[in-house]
Amino acid sequence: MSAIAAARDRQAVPREGSLLANANFRWLWLAHLISMFGDGLYNVALPWLVYRHTGSGAATALTLAAGGLPYVLVSPIAGVYVDRWDRRRTLVGADLLRAAVLLVLPLFLLRGFNLPVVLAMAVLLPSVGRFFVPAQRAARPGLVPADSLIAANALMEGAGNAAFIAGPALGGLLMLAIGAAPLLIVDGATFVASALCISLITFPQAAARKHAQSRLKADLVEGLRMTWEIAQLRMLGILAAFVVGAFAIVPALVPLWVGKDRAGGAGLVGTLMAAFFIGALSASLLVARIGRRWPRERLIVWGIFGMAVATAGFAVTGDALLGSVALAAVGAGLTVYNVGILSSLQRFSPTGAMGRVLAINDMWAWSLRSLVVLAAGIAADRFGVRPTLLVGGAALLVCSGLTVNAGWLCRQERGQEASEAV
Repeated sequence: MSAIAAARDRQAVPREGSLLANANFRWLWLAHLISMFGDGLYNVALPWLVYRHTGSGAATALTLAAGGLPYVLVSPIAGVYVDRWDRRRTLVGADLLRAAVLLVLPLFLLRGFNLPVVLAMAVLLPSVGRFFVPAQRAARPGLVPADSLIAANALMEGAGNAAFIAGPALGGLLMLAIGAAPLLIVDGATFVASALCISLITFPQAAARKHAQSRLKADLVEGLRMTWEIAQLRMLGILAAFVVGAFAIVPALVPLWVGKDRAGGAGLVGTLMAAFFIGALSASLLVARIGRRWPRERLIVWGIFGMAVATAGFAVTGDALLGSVALAAVGAGLTVYNVGILSSLQRFSPTGAMGRVLAINDMWAWSLRSLVVLAAGIAADRFGVRPTLLVGGAALLVCSGLTVNAGWLCRQERGQEASEAV
């Protein structure tokens, strides 16, 4: 990027003292808060609906597994179109499509439980979401100053974490009052509200897309090639696969850590997950305030290291209070890692290819998750919950150590910034 182009980009973005004083970012943040609150309702309603009507753990697991497929199969293709399409139309369209799914399909469930309808919903929603998420993340650098991007990502993480505390809590009460299927319809309404907020955003004028008329296969191959050939993007993708896979052991084994006979039962599971999101929310607010002082690489390293130590702490303790503290620390570490890796991806993505880069990184992040969770469940039954959690903590510690040796990521970034300033 030339110095003139860099200066033009900096001038195109409002530079208010507070990010939430930036109207465009404020509407994006509010839309994220609303839709993530709806996701919290969905995550309570759908598994409960399946388990209540089938009594089958296999059917519930099948529903959750079906929801994970689009992350691997749809993400790379979605990234191609995210780079081609207008940002506002992509975001609003994806929200309205998800609203349509949740305002129509649950109507069939009001007449009686239907597993194929549930599975269709479990696949369709994340499939459309694979277009929304990279488009939303790729839009952020155009809405905030470059030196505020880490803070902006942290505030978005904070909104999501706050919603994931409030959504399940309120969702449980609403489900008692109105039932699971109507709760899914309420979730549909949150996507309509999110679309309205996004429609109020003034997005920067998009540059002409070089490959707007090229074939899907060519753009997809180009996206996969550039995310492998650019050293930073390759490292971040491989890192995401192992970190997200190792982390996934923790939430998967929380119910087993509690056990059937432990005092508090299901209520303790809820308390532990609430502690996780409270830790994540606290970390996001801290990073939003002081994160711009830290190199992105340092956020990644310390985030993974924090998850590793906290996971080990959760493994060795049997006390509910100490377990809650440990899970809060895991949540904090995950948030710091997420902000660091997302900010790095935004920084190193080639112009006009950010949608593909973010979508393909999502594919990497979910590539091992399902297999690791399945293996963790088998290992926990065979060897015990605590040893399995310790293996997850050790895997995260190895990832942290390998990332420490990747200090060139930070040095390379500084070199790029210096060259742009010339």
